Amino acid sequence: MTRMGRVGLAWAAICALMAPAAGTAAPVNVAPLCPPKLVTQQSGAAPAGWTAQRLDVYGGGLETILLSDGPPSDQAYLAPDQSRVDGGQTTSIWVLGRDRKDVWLTCQYRGTDVVLTRRLPEGVIECDAVFDDNLGPDGGFQTFSCHR
Repeated sequence: MTRMGRVGLAWAAICALMAPAAGTAAPVNVAPLCPPKLVTQQSGAAPAGWTAQRLDVYGGGLETILLSDGPPSDQAYLAPDQSRVDGGQTTSIWVLGRDRKDVWLTCQYRGTDVVLTRRLPEGVIECDAVFDDNLGPDGGFQTFSCHR
């Protein structure tokens, strides 16, 4: 075989090895995304001699997420299966597997006890949340995604 023939075969082998990788797309997020803010209104019952008034409507930013096995009212919250620290960020990973069918997402917001909840689509096998360790526990949440 000539040198050119060997080079051609080598390139063909490299292309064949790379073809499956080139056609493989990154996993698509299938989780509902928490709205970035939740507008709430608080009210209070003033004791005798006091007046309760509202100063403003509060639009609290997204603080963190929780995953639960079943509706959040059951309070069966799932701890992450893994955590990975990399360059000031912590990634929490929940490995759900294909058999879990009733996983719920709870979105928690700063400054309110009102949360938003929603059931995750069936077929979700893994979710991850990224936190910026430099922002501390009250502002470190960055992103959340789930994959099939």
